[in-house]
Amino acid sequence: MLSTDDHLAVVNHIARYNHAIDLGTPEEWSACFTDDAEFDAEPVVHCHGRAELLAFAKSTLTPQRLGRHWNTNILVEGAGDRATSRVYLLMVRGGKFGETGATGVYSDRLLKVDGQWRFEYRKLVFDDPPDWKG
Repeated sequence: MLSTDDHLAVVNHIARYNHAIDLGTPEEWSACFTDDAEFDAEPVVHCHGRAELLAFAKSTLTPQRLGRHWNTNILVEGAGDRATSRVYLLMVRGGKFGETGATGVYSDRLLKVDGQWRFEYRKLVFDDPPDWKG
């Protein structure tokens, strides 16, 4: 079973991921993953490795696409230096009258590397996929 500290660290890591992508910091976002990570958000994108993740983030973080990732029902399980999480996603587009965007569920495998949690695999299954590609 994960310690309380590790459980909270994983929840904070999920928040760090959201802040990085929402605030337009691709280097910080890609650093949320292990070097050989896989990010599967088909049909939008499917990346392997930190270089592809960084390229995706740089191409995606445009003023037209920035919004806010809202996560809820965060379920974290694991032991030692391995954890899994399942997280609900609700995207909200910014503006005076923000509007709801994509919804879905993340399923994650995380690994503790040098004392820091990182995604080694992150899959996002959209309820209704957006009509853009990364």
